[in-house]
Amino acid sequence: MDKKRFTLILPMENVCGNLFWRLPKNAEEAQELHALFEAICYTGMWCSTFQEGDGFCFTPTGNGKLDPALLTPEYYRSAIKQFKEIFGEDLAVETYQFKSCNGME
Repeated sequence: MDKKRFTLILPMENVCGNLFWRLPKNAEEAQELHALFEAICYTGMWCSTFQEGDGFCFTPTGNGKLDPALLTPEYYRSAIKQFKEIFGEDLAVETYQFKSCNGME
């Protein structure tokens, strides 16, 4: 089984989104991960890194609060596209919680 380097879990009504990665093995890898994190922050999302250093949580808006009205199938599709543009083909997207959303399968 081919494991992707990054795992994206999208936000839900009462849960922030998360992006996970393996802990960096050296300073160069840590710098690369930080640059990817900054690229997501630059999009206007609110992001906060995990203390463990293995990813970050995020919300669609810059204020860190979840607005369930924003969490539409269109948002999910555009968020996946945005994350794939930044994290590339090594991004796995967990959509198991969205099977009932039209167009998310």
